[in-house]
Amino acid sequence: MRNKSVLTTMFEIYGKPKIDWMGFEVSEENTLTYHHIIKAEDGGDASLENGAILTKKAHAKLHTISANITRLVHNK
Repeated sequence: MRNKSVLTTMFEIYGKPKIDWMGFEVSEENTLTYHHIIKAEDGGDASLENGAILTKKAHAKLHTISANITRLVHNK
């Protein structure tokens, strides 16, 4: 499945939240996106089991946190 179709299926199952699980409010500027739990570049597929619904701001924040953890762990 592609990200958009998985996201649509997730909306059908869970509804469209007003606040994502990281606490970010959904708005016209901060829309909902599909986040791969296991990155696509690491072999993660676009599926219900490998996804989370996040706003754009939360998605960006999560990637920043992940990059910072990687730098700390690898001393880069």
